[in-house]
Amino acid sequence: MDGASRMFAVPSKLELGGKVYNTRGRIARHFGEMERYLLSKRPDPIKIAHDSMTALADMPVMQEKILELAAKEAFRARSVTDQEIAEWMEGTDGKAFCAWLSMKEEYPEFESHEQVKQLILDDIEAGVQRWIDDGLSEPEAQEEATAEVHGKVDDAVNEASGSDLAGNSTGPSAT
Repeated sequence: MDGASRMFAVPSKLELGGKVYNTRGRIARHFGEMERYLLSKRPDPIKIAHDSMTALADMPVMQEKILELAAKEAFRARSVTDQEIAEWMEGTDGKAFCAWLSMKEEYPEFESHEQVKQLILDDIEAGVQRWIDDGLSEPEAQEEATAEVHGKVDDAVNEASGSDLAGNSTGPSAT
């Protein structure tokens, strides 16, 4: 029955901040939401160019070049590459966004991924202290705690999806 969990959208469990949440699998729309979020974080090259025009008032050739570059950058900035999404998903912001997408329908109190991100950061902070108490240095403890919490988030979201980003089955029958 490999894949049944994905087909029937069986939730997975994710514990954050001492509370257990259900996570739902990724759907195509989630990748669109990721792209839209990442695009919204980019600066507007046309606005930046426009803002620099006054300082370059006596340099019309430079103004023209800047506007030309800004137009090219604005065109390029309309999409996000798979690599950009994958790299972002490796960090806390990306993990929080993925967890939020998989939780937000069932938990409308999470109005943005920033709330989930804070839970993740709080769990990392608690883990750092635990690792320090076990004898690790602060940088080592930070690395261990971050990996531990990030792994927990990945496992829950990937299990709920039935596969990881590489397409490998992660459901219970995969073991």
